[in-house]
Amino acid sequence: DYGFLGLLRKIVYKFLFTLYGSNIEAILAIGWKTPMYLSEIGFNPKKIFPFSYFLQPPINLDFKTKVKDAPFRFIFIGSLLPGKNLDLLIKALYKLRNFKFELIVIGDGLCKKKWKKYADDLIPNRTSWKGVIKMQEVYKFISQTNCLVLPSRHDGWGAVVSESLIAGVPAICSDACGVADVVKASNYGAVFKSENLNELVNKLKVILERGPLKKHERYKLSEWSKKITADAGANYLIEIINYINGSAKYPITPWSKN
Repeated sequence: DYGFLGLLRKIVYKFLFTLYGSNIEAILAIGWKTPMYLSEIGFNPKKIFPFSYFLQPPINLDFKTKVKDAPFRFIFIGSLLPGKNLDLLIKALYKLRNFKFELIVIGDGLCKKKWKKYADDLIPNRTSWKGVIKMQEVYKFISQTNCLVLPSRHDGWGAVVSESLIAGVPAICSDACGVADVVKASNYGAVFKSENLNELVNKLKVILERGPLKKHERYKLSEWSKKITADAGANYLIEIINYINGSAKYPITPWSKN
């Protein structure tokens, strides 16, 4: 919804919904801003249901606490492209260089060489670049860290954040990520205003000062995160279908439930 093309897209969508909206029984709207966007272009709010990327959790999760003197470990997972905004995270960590931490970067892309030099200049010897890994190894890498950060300029959802929470690892993301309301609901981690360096620095500082979660805290977060796993998604979808059929009240999202 940015600039002239964003405005044009909004007009086109509004026209399409005017033509075909009566044939749509429901929209599963992924991203915390999407339901409001759909309402603004004229779609019936009672047919809009906030949705998620509901993931299948791994069979075994490791909640071991870290070695006492080990540095606090941040992790970034994603394509190394401008939209992911990894350079903002590097700049923020530079302002917190008096803390003991390290950054693990997983992914590849056009900005790797530039961002690697940027990290070498600002936070030398504190960044590990792991390249591309297999999907089944994601949880293993996340579970060995203390906080995942996704500073994207825009992300429809941000599935790595869901994976992090499921692994019992708190996450920090920008409010331009669709998963932002889930991060807020988790009561761990934080959401910062997209592109706001000072706000990101403050959120990172709070996490660093608090220190790594203890084993029981990681377990508690992982248990809460069952609300964004496949079983919870299936039950939520059934509730939506029952509502459409008139046999149930409007359902609330699993991650909003107590």
